[in-house]
Amino acid sequence: MLVWLRRHWQVLVDAAFVIAVAALFGVSGAWRPWNGWLAAGVALSALEIVPLFVRRRAPAVVLSVVTAATTAHLLMGASRTIVYVPALIAIYAAAVNGSRWVRWGLCAAAIAVIAVATTPLRGLVEGAALALVVGGVTWLMGAERRRHLVERSVFLAERTRARERELIARRLHDSLAHTITVMLIQAEAMRTSASVDRLDQLLGAGRQALDEVRETLADLHEPDVRQALDRLRKAGLVIDDVDVDGLAGRIVVEAATNALRHAGPGAVVTVRVDGERVEVRNGPGQPVDFGPTPGLGLRGLAAEVAECGGSLSYGPDGDGWLVTAFLPTDVAVVPSSGRHREVGRS
Repeated sequence: MLVWLRRHWQVLVDAAFVIAVAALFGVSGAWRPWNGWLAAGVALSALEIVPLFVRRRAPAVVLSVVTAATTAHLLMGASRTIVYVPALIAIYAAAVNGSRWVRWGLCAAAIAVIAVATTPLRGLVEGAALALVVGGVTWLMGAERRRHLVERSVFLAERTRARERELIARRLHDSLAHTITVMLIQAEAMRTSASVDRLDQLLGAGRQALDEVRETLADLHEPDVRQALDRLRKAGLVIDDVDVDGLAGRIVVEAATNALRHAGPGAVVTVRVDGERVEVRNGPGQPVDFGPTPGLGLRGLAAEVAECGGSLSYGPDGDGWLVTAFLPTDVAVVPSSGRHREVGRS
C-alpha cells in the first residue's frame, strides 16, 4: 500500500484538488441554473473543473477548454468570482508546464478574454481590471515557478556531471597514472650509455604525461573553449575564436570536434550565436565520413539541453553537418557585447 501511494501520490493530490474546487463551486452556488438553464450551468461547471486533473500533462488543451467554459459561464450571468478560479489555476499550470507560445500567447489571450467577459456583469473596475490584475499575478507566479524548476534541473545536472568527473578522475588515476609510473620505472632500469638519448626522451614524455594527469585531477573544471578550439585548429580545422562559454561553449567544442573527426582536416566550421540560438555548421574536408550513427557526445548534450528546458538537433546539411541548439536565457552564456555574433571562415 505504501509503495502504491509513493508511486501515485501526484494523482491522488490532483484528484483531491479537483474535488476541493468542485466543493467550492457547490458551496458558492456557482453551478446553479442561470436564467433557468440548469443543464448548461452544470455542464459548464464540469468543463471548468474536470480538465484540471490533467493540467500538467496537457496545459494548452486544458487552458483552452477551461477558458471557453468560463467565458460562456460568465456570459450566461454567473457573477460570482469563484467562476473564473479554475481558469486561474489553468493559467498557472500553463505558465509552469507549457511551451513558449502557450506561456506567452495563450495565457495572455485567456486573461484578456475572461476580463472582457466579466465587464458586463461587474464593470470595468471590479470586473475587467480585477480579472486582469489577478490573472497577471497568477501568470507571474507560474513563470517564477518555472524559473525555479529550470534552475533546479541545472543544479541537478551540474551535480551529476561533478560526480561523473570524480568517477572518471579516480579511474584515470588508477589506470593511466599507474601505467605511466610503471613505464618510468622500467625505463630507468633499462637505461644504458648506448641509448641514453632515446630513453631520456621516453622518460621526459612519461614525466610530462604524469604531470598532465595530476593537473587534470587537481582541477576538474569546464573545458576552456578557446584552448579547445586552438588544439582543433592546430590539427587542421578551419574555425575562428568563439566568444561563448558554459553549456553553449561545450556544444560548440563538441560539434567542432566531430567536424574534425568525421570531415577531416581542412573542414570549415561556422558558428552563429543569435539570442538563445547556437548554430554550428561545417562543410566537407578530407575525407567526409559521418558514420552510421551520431556520436555519444551530441546525444548526451541533447539530453542535458532538454533537462534545462531547451532543445538540440543535429544532422546532415548538404555535404556537411549542422548542429542547432535553443538554450534558455539563464543557461546560455553568450558575449556580453552583443546577442548576435557569427564567426568562421569562408
